[in-house]
Amino acid sequence: MEPTIIFMTGSTGFIGKETVKQLAQGDAQLLLLVRSEQRARTVLKAYGVKDFTRIIFITGDLSISGLGLAAVDRERVVEANVIIHAGGTMDVTLERKVAEQIFMNGAREVAQLAQEIHGTRTETLYPRGWFHESLWTAERTGRLSSGRPCG
Repeated sequence: MEPTIIFMTGSTGFIGKETVKQLAQGDAQLLLLVRSEQRARTVLKAYGVKDFTRIIFITGDLSISGLGLAAVDRERVVEANVIIHAGGTMDVTLERKVAEQIFMNGAREVAQLAQEIHGTRTETLYPRGWFHESLWTAERTGRLSSGRPCG
């Protein structure tokens, strides 16, 4: 049986911290997309994550093309067999265009990544939300084949 490798966005957010805390207690290797490893490590430690032996911090950004991944990090990420996309901003004061860039670009980039690594071994779950229906529709009409909705 192949090892579970999870690529996750949003690991320092409200849902992400709890998800990482629980997953860190298992056997999966976690690849966490973060803007700052130091900040992410601090946030997760403060939340109670104690074991970082199976956590690898991948520097990137949801608002940047290709998630801002360096080539070596992208190679590592495409080895994932699970993707959890929980990233996005919680700043309600952002202008609509900026918020859309973060949410929609992030969703688009994660979907493209999922298409790149998609196969029988990959399960991509999209959270239900304001972008869920467009992703679900695109997948069902053949314009995107990268997973199934969850929730």
